[in-house]
Amino acid sequence: MAETPEPEAEMTPSAREPGALRLDLDQAMKALTPAQRLCVSLCYGADLTHAEAAEVLNAPLGTVKSHVKRGLDKLRAQLSGADPAGSRSYG
Repeated sequence: MAETPEPEAEMTPSAREPGALRLDLDQAMKALTPAQRLCVSLCYGADLTHAEAAEVLNAPLGTVKSHVKRGLDKLRAQLSGADPAGSRSYG
């Protein structure tokens, strides 16, 4: 008895080529403002706390937190394929 082939799985990050997720992240990072990109990179790439990043940038802590929050929101939207929160049109 012949086995029926499995339907092809949807392309998930784990099913992609090894470098594909990195390329997606690089593209998503390009969608951030320079300030957001810098703050996200310092806090998640360089593993600094928000306070440490604020000190390095000589910026208010609240500003760094805002840039990180907005940047992460945009990254999540870009990587999930959703519209970033700021790009919705109403009316």
